[in-house]
This record gives sequence, C-alpha cells and structure tokens, in this order.
Amino acid sequence: MIELKNFTKQDFEDFYQLLKEPTSQNAGIPSDYTEEQAQHFFNQIVDSQWEQKILLDGKFVGVVFLNSRGQSEDLIHTKELGITIDSQYQNQGIGTKVVELGIKYGQKNGLTEIWASTFKENIASKKILLNNGFEYKYEADMSILGMKNQEYYMKSLKQ
Repeated sequence: MIELKNFTKQDFEDFYQLLKEPTSQNAGIPSDYTEEQAQHFFNQIVDSQWEQKILLDGKFVGVVFLNSRGQSEDLIHTKELGITIDSQYQNQGIGTKVVELGIKYGQKNGLTEIWASTFKENIASKKILLNNGFEYKYEADMSILGMKNQEYYMKSLKQ
C-alpha cells in the first residue's frame, strides 16, 4: 500500500540517503548535499503540510513536494508538484499513485491548480503527468543556468 505521511525528526537518515541518489536530481534536488546542508533542508520541510514522505507498505521510498509558486493573489492557491523516489522502487507504479494522491490532497486543501515540470527527455515522468490529467503548457530554456530544458504541465483543480 502506498501512503503519504508527514515527516518526523526520525526520518532524517532515510531522507539524507534519498538525497544522495543521482535520480534525486530529476526532482531538482542537488545530489551533492553535505550532511549539514541536508539537515538544514530537512529542518525546513519536516513540519510542513506540503512536503510528505512516500511509504510503500510502511517503508520510506521517496518524497513528494507541493512547493509554493508565489504569494500573489493569483498564485496563492497553486503549488508545484515534485517527486523523488528511491531508484530501486522506480517503474513500479508508485509515481502514478503518488501524483493521484497529491491531486486529491491539493483538492482537499483548497488548491486551484497543480503545476509540474520535468526534463524534456524524462518520458516516464511526462507519461505519469499526462495519465493523471495534466496538460502540457510550455517548454523553458534552462541553458543559461547550465541545466537541461524543462517542460511544464498544469492540472486545474477547479470544480
């Protein structure tokens, strides 16, 4: 069973190990964090309702983020979805289920839109988003930042 749960202080070691994985970079998380940097990052999210751990049959397998897109009136009820899953648990349908749960969580908590971005060549992530009703919106040229281009997708949660 896949569940999303709030973090506790005891989750740091699992979180830190996940950050070390190269696949975490696909979620925009640097994989070269020192333990001190990872602890600082963890302390920022541990009490947040918008960042949760992903559990598979009670085992920590990843993190889902619903990040702020801004504080202006037109952005306050929108979030950007980010997911990172331990590489040994990828390609098992977890990402699809987590996006579905993230959408339900967003609806329950008054969001009007959820956005997500993925690297253009990340076919699996694009498929997950499209299968969960996200629509392609645009591509962003990230070369000036030394990054790969990203494609942005949006799902409206308005009733």
